[in-house]
Amino acid sequence: MKHHKPNAFEIINVINLIILCLMMVAALPASAAPMNIPVKWTDWISFTKSSEISQTPPSVDKGSALGTLAGIEVRYTGEVSYNPSSPEHHNQGTIIDGTFTNWTPVDIFGGELMSPNTQKDIIGIQGFYTGVNTIDFCKPGSDPCIPVYVHDPYFAIWSLGAIDQPNQRFDFIGMTPNFVVGGDNGFSGGRAITVIGNSVYGTEGSGIVQFYGNYSQLKWTDTKVGTVDNYGFTVGLVPEPATLFLFAIGLAAMGLTTTRRNQRGKAQ
Repeated sequence: MKHHKPNAFEIINVINLIILCLMMVAALPASAAPMNIPVKWTDWISFTKSSEISQTPPSVDKGSALGTLAGIEVRYTGEVSYNPSSPEHHNQGTIIDGTFTNWTPVDIFGGELMSPNTQKDIIGIQGFYTGVNTIDFCKPGSDPCIPVYVHDPYFAIWSLGAIDQPNQRFDFIGMTPNFVVGGDNGFSGGRAITVIGNSVYGTEGSGIVQFYGNYSQLKWTDTKVGTVDNYGFTVGLVPEPATLFLFAIGLAAMGLTTTRRNQRGKAQ
């Protein structure tokens, strides 16, 4: 069998088709998430609880948690509350065995395809840690962390603040949260979180924010209002779809095949 060797014209056509499709991907707005692709949420697999430093005023040291997300290792350092003796499930703090059932109603977290209720894990916080909370996205098993950049990550918040302790907030460092969805979680007159600048406020506030762009790390501080409260968070993303890239390769292959057929027809 005689093999056809691509000429310069065919190669240029292939390159142009690939560039065209990649430009189509780049032209999508940063916030454009495929609505038929579910958000993946972190599967938290282990944690170390924060230890008490002082009772007056209440303060704790830094805890940690480890999870996986779409093939990426998620490493968290910051406050980690845990109270397994609490009779109320939502006051237990950190839950990593897929039994946290309060990422509901799912509509206030974007519906079935977006809600963290698909994973049912949460990192619990009470607002007693005065340092910086940090999430690192890392290559699995790397030590120290080899950063992995994720695109447009989501950050879900449950029950931030309280009716008698309004305007509890997360102040994000070097990044701007964008409100996605929120609402009443059914506890004590809950309502949607609000976003002002780099801060997310809550009065029993629940919802999801998103950070547009590529990040290997998320950092924030927790401004405590009042005394004891129980709230929490998790982090997610939409895995990058390869559809348009594969489409580009397919077009390139089709273009190459068509060019060859045309050339054969002319040769005959």
